[in-house]
Order: sequence, then structure tokens, then C-alpha cells
Amino acid sequence: MKKPMYSMRRLAAVAAAGLLSIVGILAVPTPAMASADSCTGAPNGYVCVYVQGEGAFIDTITVSRGSINIPMGICNWRADAWIDDNTGRQIKFLRYDYAGCNYGRAWVDFPLNHAWVGCGSRVYAAFYEDGKRQGGYAGPVRICG
Repeated sequence: MKKPMYSMRRLAAVAAAGLLSIVGILAVPTPAMASADSCTGAPNGYVCVYVQGEGAFIDTITVSRGSINIPMGICNWRADAWIDDNTGRQIKFLRYDYAGCNYGRAWVDFPLNHAWVGCGSRVYAAFYEDGKRQGGYAGPVRICG
């Protein structure tokens, strides 16, 4: 039985259409979400600042403290985060106080709801327990950069 000539052409056309579909899916632009973090050592653990956003906009800043000293806990703590613009001038300061204890890890999310801070801005954080800073400053996390 003789095979029709168009079957190879049809197979090539179907393959080309499939390839174009895949290329088309991959070429669709998606919003570029960005996140970055910076950590520093602290007694028995760490302090970190984590920034989520897109371009020059910040959605959330998270400040966290981890400690291997679980029986003692992370007690009566305070988390600070601040944003400096590209000239070093502080443009935002955030603070959260917690009375009580967390075990292993403590954190706070500061929602900024897609706030524009400008490229070149920097985000820092500090963590305190019973009024004493734990470790150094976390940061800078550079925006757009």
C-alpha cells in the first residue's frame, strides 16, 4: 500500500505548530518579582532582613531571629527595620514590640503594600531581646540592585 505524500508534510506542520506554541508560552512577559535578604550573626543564632517586592517597590519586609537556645526562648523582643534612600537619608522606620517568648525562631512581617522607595534605597534591620541588640545590623538589602 502506497503512503500518501502529504503525511510527512502534515507531520512537519504539526511539529512546527507545537514548537511555536511552546516558544509563544515562554515568550509571554511575566511580572518580575524580586526578593533578597541579608543576615548577620547573633548570640546562638542569626538576625535576618528579607525584602519582597518588584523593582523600586516593596511589598513586605520580614525581620527574623533564629536561636539554637530553645529552652531559654527569644523573649520580650523588638524588631526594627528602616529604609534609607540613595543619599543615605532615612525615609521609613518600622518597629514591632513583642512581650512574651518564642522558641527557635521569632519574626515579624511589615506589610508595605507595594510602596515605592526608589532604586538605590537600602533596607536594614536590628533585633533586640530585653532591650539588648542581638548581633549586628542585618543589611543592607539594595533595592533594584
